[in-house]
Amino acid sequence: MITILLPIYNGITFIDESVSSIHFQTYKDWELIIGINGHPKESETYKIAKEYEKKDPRIKVYDLYTIKGKSDALNEMIKYCQYDWVSLIDVDDNWLPNKLESQIPYMKKYDIIGTHCQYFGDTNGQPYIPLG
Repeated sequence: MITILLPIYNGITFIDESVSSIHFQTYKDWELIIGINGHPKESETYKIAKEYEKKDPRIKVYDLYTIKGKSDALNEMIKYCQYDWVSLIDVDDNWLPNKLESQIPYMKKYDIIGTHCQYFGDTNGQPYIPLG
């Protein structure tokens, strides 16, 4: 069982792609915690994310309106984890369908597991992340 943490400040326009990549995981025993930080209470970003709870009972969305910064948001979100194993995803990330399943054998052997990532598009410069 794995808890996936998805903190969101900017980039809400990518949420459908990142959440879809979690739904398409071959390993299905997960929960997804989405934390909206750095926005006013009941912001539009929070309301958009909150819709995902209706689509899957494994998804929980928290309005972390008093928290600013990714690390503080993650520290708050960890309080809501049901499982011992935690995986992190950013809103502009997409996972291959077997990402979690391929990590399961290593969970019994190691305390920390990392993955390889690949960037698409122009890697010369700063990526564009829409505000919202």
